[in-house]
Amino acid sequence: MSKGIYIFLGTCAVLGLGYYMYSKSKTPSTENDTLPPVVQLDYNKVLKSGVRGEEVKELQRRLGGLAVDGIFGPLTLSRLKTVKGVTQITLSQL
Repeated sequence: MSKGIYIFLGTCAVLGLGYYMYSKSKTPSTENDTLPPVVQLDYNKVLKSGVRGEEVKELQRRLGGLAVDGIFGPLTLSRLKTVKGVTQITLSQL
C-alpha cells in the first residue's frame, strides 16, 4: 500500500474516534442527573387565607395576575374574591 492510503486510514480512525468521544460528551449522564419529584396536587384541599403549598401555586396560576409563590396571602384572597366571588375554594371547583 502507498503512504497516502495509510495517512487516509489513520485520519479516518482519528476523526471517527473524535466524533465518538464528542457524541458521548453530549449525551446526558443518568448517574448524576436528578429530576425534580413529581408533585401530586390535592384537588379537594380547601384553599383559604394562610394555606401554603403547590395547590396554592396552581390556584395563583389559574387566577392570573399574581406572583406564584405558593402562599395564600391577602393578594391571593383579593384576587379570588374578584374573580370567583368567594374567600375559599378547592382546585376541583375552578
